[in-house]
Amino acid sequence: MKRFMATVLALALSTPAYAAQDYAEDDSFKLVIAAVIQATPDQIYRMLGQPRRWWSSAHTYSGDARNLKLDLRAGGCFCETMPKGKGSIEHGRVIQAMKGKLLRLSAPLGPLQEMAVTGTLTWKLDANSGPLPSTMVMMIYSVDGDMRGGGKALAPAVDQVMGEQMEGLRKALEPRE
Repeated sequence: MKRFMATVLALALSTPAYAAQDYAEDDSFKLVIAAVIQATPDQIYRMLGQPRRWWSSAHTYSGDARNLKLDLRAGGCFCETMPKGKGSIEHGRVIQAMKGKLLRLSAPLGPLQEMAVTGTLTWKLDANSGPLPSTMVMMIYSVDGDMRGGGKALAPAVDQVMGEQMEGLRKALEPRE
C-alpha cells in the first residue's frame, strides 16, 4: 500500500493528471485518471477522434501514432494501420458516443488483446465554470476476465501507459507556453 501511494504521489507531482487504481484483483482492475484541460468539452471530444495527434507512438504496434484513427460514432473503430500494407489492428470499438460529454469503447488494449478479457475505456467530459474554458476529463478503464492472476501485476503498468495518453491529450489541446 505504501508503494502504491508513493507511485500515485509521484505521478501526481510529475504530471497535471491524477492517476490511481480504483482497485486491482487477480482477474480485474479499474483505473481512474482525471485532469483539468484548458479546452471546451467539444474541443476535447473532437481531439479524442484524432489519436494520431495525442496518443504516444511508443504504445502503438507500428511505432507511429500517425497510423491511428478513431471514428466517433457507435460501432466506430479505434484502429491502427500497419505501414506498407502489412495489416491492421482494432484496438477498440466505440460502444457509446455523446458529443462533448462521453466516449466509451470496448477496448482490451495492447497485450490485453491476447487474454480472454473485456476492457471498457470511458472518457467523461464536464465543463468547468470560470473565465477561461476548461473541462474536467475523467478516463476510466475497467478490465475484467481471465488474466491468470495477473490483474494486480498488470494494473500499475497499464495505469502508467494510460496516464501518458491523458497527458498527451492535454498537451495536444493546451496552448504552448
